[in-house]
Amino acid sequence: MIKLTGKIVLLAALVAGCAAAPERERLQRWEWDRVDLFAEEADPDPGSEAILDDYVGYALRNNPGLRAGFERWKGALERVAPARALADPRFTHGQFLREVETRVGPQEMRFGLAQIFPWKGKLGLKGKIALQAAEEEYQRYVAAREALIYRVRTAYYELQYLERAVAVTEENARLLA
Repeated sequence: MIKLTGKIVLLAALVAGCAAAPERERLQRWEWDRVDLFAEEADPDPGSEAILDDYVGYALRNNPGLRAGFERWKGALERVAPARALADPRFTHGQFLREVETRVGPQEMRFGLAQIFPWKGKLGLKGKIALQAAEEEYQRYVAAREALIYRVRTAYYELQYLERAVAVTEENARLLA
């Protein structure tokens, strides 16, 4: 009986220790240590002749809202694997104040190991839901990124227009003087 119980406990511990397989879906984890989208680079000097790409790059690196969206997406990706994993097993231990007499003899303490197993397909569905949430966060991040690029480009073109308008006005004033 003890050998069978030991084997059951060992089997339960092995099953409980199994983690979800690595994600091989359309959203794979990035290698965060090697890729940093927000790495610091030289900022364009407003007085120099910076081109549009310099300003767009600066905005992408230094916008806190964009970084927050990126971190939300990264956090959503980190929640996919735990959603597909089994719940943590519970180990219980009890010690009796007085010996309890059972048919197999007196009992002084009790140990237990419990693992909850969901119905077939539930873990896969939870993983798909978490994956869809990660995809949603990614789409929000991309939308925020594109909106930021649009705002920077619009401001840049407006600045170019105003600089040209000022130059034309100054030229007209010089000709009329």
